[in-house]
Amino acid sequence: MNVRTESSDGGWALVSVLWVVSILAMLAAATQMLTVTSYRAEAHATDRARIGAALDGALTRAVVGISDTRVEQRWRVDGTPQFFSFAGYTMRVSVQDELGRFDINLVDDTVLRQLLRQVGVNEATSEVLSDRILDWRTKSDSSLSRLHGATDADYAAAGLPWHPRHGPLQSVSELQLVLGMTPTLYARLRPVLTVYTHNPSIDPQVAPREALLALFLGDTAKADALMRLRSAPLSDELNGGPSTRPGFLNPQMPLVGLPLAIHVDTYVGRAHYQREAVIELTGDDNRPYLVLSWQ
Repeated sequence: MNVRTESSDGGWALVSVLWVVSILAMLAAATQMLTVTSYRAEAHATDRARIGAALDGALTRAVVGISDTRVEQRWRVDGTPQFFSFAGYTMRVSVQDELGRFDINLVDDTVLRQLLRQVGVNEATSEVLSDRILDWRTKSDSSLSRLHGATDADYAAAGLPWHPRHGPLQSVSELQLVLGMTPTLYARLRPVLTVYTHNPSIDPQVAPREALLALFLGDTAKADALMRLRSAPLSDELNGGPSTRPGFLNPQMPLVGLPLAIHVDTYVGRAHYQREAVIELTGDDNRPYLVLSWQ
């Protein structure tokens, strides 16, 4: 009888030891997993910080490039990309003079409908969206709208928690709030729009092709001819004096006060990182530019 009791007690003791060992093993594994996860999170944060610093450095390099007093070295400002290596990353940088984009607060309905048709919207829908955009930016009675526009009540009926500003858009991204605007349409429109020029038209010398097509009401021959002109060798014009070729800042043109959009992006493996800023050159060496927008 005593032998059985001792044997039973010994068995339970063994089971208890095994349970304790298993629990300790699981705790050790969990601790190791937390350590690995924490390390990976910290490493990822470090990588993102390093990449972010590189993007900022590339943006500063673009400012130097567009401010270069040597005409032959000056960067284009018509959206043509530049590629260079910086801090171990291959950077793609483009500078777009905002004067080449349509100011969404001043563009007229004809050009606005043309822009919408260019991004794949049919005639009827382009009239609806253009009227709604005009309603959004126009100071008016909130209960009134254009023929194909939308009132505050229409936004409420659509279940949206906002209504038209009835004033100038503060940013191009605000366009996404217009009733009927889709993410796809916005992405296609974004490259040709701005809120910084306060000008109803554009400068054809630095405008993207899509903006030229809208300016020339779909005339591809005119748009393509101007785009080809931008590819003319710079040296041919330097023989006769300062370059005035489209896509560049004229050396005789003051750089101060120009709104310029700088886009920087790079790939690290499959991950895509980007930075976009709209700046204004100041002419002050201590503070060469002001930031109007930073994303």
